[in-house]
Amino acid sequence: MKKFLAILVLGLILFAGTASALYHYSSGKTRFVEGQFYEGEVNWGRNTSIILPPGKFQLIDRFDWASWGITQKGVWFIEKINGNTVHQEVSIYNVGSSKYQAYLRQWYYSYLFKNKYDGCYPRNEYTLVEVKKKGFYNCWIVRHIDVQKELYAPDDPHTTHAYTKHGIKKYNLEYPRILLCSEHIFFAASVQELLTVFWHCINPDTHGASKSKIFTEEGSEYHPSNIYQYPDKKKFMEEFIKTSAQQHKLFEKTMRAKEKHKMDLGEYGVGEIIKETKTTSSSSDITVEIKELYELYKEGVLTKEEFTKAKKKILNE
Repeated sequence: MKKFLAILVLGLILFAGTASALYHYSSGKTRFVEGQFYEGEVNWGRNTSIILPPGKFQLIDRFDWASWGITQKGVWFIEKINGNTVHQEVSIYNVGSSKYQAYLRQWYYSYLFKNKYDGCYPRNEYTLVEVKKKGFYNCWIVRHIDVQKELYAPDDPHTTHAYTKHGIKKYNLEYPRILLCSEHIFFAASVQELLTVFWHCINPDTHGASKSKIFTEEGSEYHPSNIYQYPDKKKFMEEFIKTSAQQHKLFEKTMRAKEKHKMDLGEYGVGEIIKETKTTSSSSDITVEIKELYELYKEGVLTKEEFTKAKKKILNE
């Protein structure tokens, strides 16, 4: 069953493609229709509203899939400029199951932290990655994307991006060679059973950056190993990081993250972060934390020693 679920969910994520992403779209007030335009706040249902980045976005693709007790939903928006040039894109995706949540949680962990191609851990091509996990997953990644490599020669040989290529052809989209992207991921069983992923990518050339001249992932001026040779690119990336940090705090709010789930992103220029006091943790909060750790222990994500150590730390705090 575990292997089956992993194959099933992976297949659906590949169906979405890198540019297809996350959220609850089908049952809210906003009706998502391919080809139509959206801006500002959109309602995803479940009392959840998402504020899109400034711009006017066209819905390029969407999907809503459910089988074997697993549901997946996703949408892919593009804002164009100067004809069909991609100015920015937003993708929203979620996956979950109340029936197979225990299995999926194991798969979430493997996909986010054991995936050799991408994940919520430092990689050479990532500009930054921030992670907070303790029976939950809160992840923020900033990076550049070599579009041609991602579409036609991705690191993961199982990735095809067939639906992304179809959308590009159907809408005659003109992508830049390099994108700057931020990825926001959240899962906490105490809030909801869904793993949610939010992608926002921009075309740096149409957002005021100097024109890119090197278009490979490793050679790009935006690669962390190269960016210090290009002060203008470094400054532009720093501004993108600040905007992305603000987006992540908004994402946390949208996900109804509790204080214990939230990241402190003050160093990235996000407004004042109010620290929690450690003197009045309620018994109910402690119970929830221990329960989440125990679920991870039962699912095999944590060893008995790791569970005991983490439990002791919570009780001591």
